Amino acid sequence: MIKAARGTVFWSIIVSSFFGFGLQASTVRVMSYNVENLFDTEFDEGTLDYEFLPMGHPMKEKCATIRNSYYRNKCFKTDWTPKKLNIKLGQIAKVIRYLNNPDIVALEEVENDKVVRLLAERAGYDSYAITDGPDTRGIDVAVMWKSDKVRFLEKNEYDINAHPDMKGMDTRNILNVVFEIVGTDKKLGIYVNHWPSQAAPTRQRLASADVLKAAIDDGYATYGSGYSAFATGDFNSLETENPVPYSKLEERTWGNRMVDLHRAYVEQEGVAPEIEAVGVAKGTYFYRTNRQWNRFDMIFLGHHVLSSSQSADIVKSYRIVAPPFATEPFGGQLKTMASELGSLAVHFAERFAKAAAEMVPKPYNFNTSSSKDAGFSDHFGVAVDLVF
Repeated sequence: MIKAARGTVFWSIIVSSFFGFGLQASTVRVMSYNVENLFDTEFDEGTLDYEFLPMGHPMKEKCATIRNSYYRNKCFKTDWTPKKLNIKLGQIAKVIRYLNNPDIVALEEVENDKVVRLLAERAGYDSYAITDGPDTRGIDVAVMWKSDKVRFLEKNEYDINAHPDMKGMDTRNILNVVFEIVGTDKKLGIYVNHWPSQAAPTRQRLASADVLKAAIDDGYATYGSGYSAFATGDFNSLETENPVPYSKLEERTWGNRMVDLHRAYVEQEGVAPEIEAVGVAKGTYFYRTNRQWNRFDMIFLGHHVLSSSQSADIVKSYRIVAPPFATEPFGGQLKTMASELGSLAVHFAERFAKAAAEMVPKPYNFNTSSSKDAGFSDHFGVAVDLVF
């Protein structure tokens, strides 16, 4: 169901030069952001959202049913209150405002209609759509948009779990929202993905790719040559997987094949995009245990779009969204080495960590009541300006 977010809509009047060219009437900025567990403070029947409840909630005792001791203790220690939820909404909105409120924002790891409505109100969006999938954690995907640039046509959900290779796995549905670009006859189909994590076998992400391809084929069959497919989200795929799950989207034998905008950027510009405070972008998600960057968060655009005269500008506008305030230094190796030399060495290692460390996403701290210490997300976002 499509909901109109209640409250005052904030319209940004600042024209950003962040992408290297000004916004035009036929330009639509799209961003995707994994917001790291945006939950309300209430229990949702049929889900395992015990962690994101306030202390004293009668369902909090269900944390004891979690087998993994790390996650069980984390569940018991998290006191998720309305005040803390309000802080998290503000932190997410701050990242979105960094890009002067893109026209369309895809979201991953959102619990329900309520939290998306609250975020839409907070960030200045008048409309949104969300899936209602079977994920046992209770997380879904969503889209928020501003109706001055795009006109809503329809919403569809695609059930990955119906694929025979899923074997009863309860994962997130793919969300498809179709828009008409205001002032044109062009149609834009957004496909928001949150594929099974690396804890699941590769075949389940390959199954997700199959379902996404079929969904994209549906869009082109319905709307024809004036349709542009835009697939984004958290694909949870590693380039070391064989085969790489998202490579199915790039198969040249597929008539509606998609183009990985990050790879297209590197091919066109000769280097990965640079982001403030981080330098040359290495990825969107950082595994801290082995200091490994991964590009989980991606944008794929229909190859038809990149055959247009505006394709160079579209590709050049692609960015990994990493505001300086949403990053932090990670000097794990330096601190570990120093710990072997004693407390004084640790002191100096921490003091100078920023100079030697990776600048990585600043993950959210669910146990703080201060926005200063709250963090943002364990993912960076991705964004692009589409020209119609």
